[in-house]
Order: sequence, then C-alpha cells, then structure tokens
Amino acid sequence: MAKPDTLLTAVNIRELYGLSRATFERWVALGLIPAPARRVQRSQGGQATRYWTSAQIAAIQGLFLDYKGGLATSELALKYGPETNRR
Repeated sequence: MAKPDTLLTAVNIRELYGLSRATFERWVALGLIPAPARRVQRSQGGQATRYWTSAQIAAIQGLFLDYKGGLATSELALKYGPETNRR
C-alpha cells in the first residue's frame, strides 16, 4: 500500500479492492468506511472530490478481506458498523 500520508479518491479505493461504486457508496452511507479526510470542491459547481488517507483505509483492511471472503453487507455492518468498538 502507499505511504500513510497518501490521499486516495473513491475511484482509487474501488479499483484497489475491486468494489463497485454502489457497494462503496453503500458502505460510506452505513459508516463502514470512515468519513473522508478531505473534500475538494471542483470549479464550475462540480461535485466535490473526496480523499481518504491510506492510513484510514489500512485501518479497515479487515472489512475488505471479510467482503472478499463472502460476508454480506448486513454481516459487515454488524461487525464494522459505527456502533462497533474497533479497537
């Protein structure tokens, strides 16, 4: 993985882990993926680009491994949801 201070976009993360856009956005909405570290508004009223640090993504490696291992989103939500203590 990249250096801890490297910023990754949603596209970078989806490509890295083989996730569809719908899956990624669902996980963000459920709080399984942390809020982005940064948002940069595009000029001309375009959508903001969201950036996560590689350290944020490394912290949830288990989520991606469990997904590839066959756990359903509902099971991932129970294990990694915001109300779960992630020590």
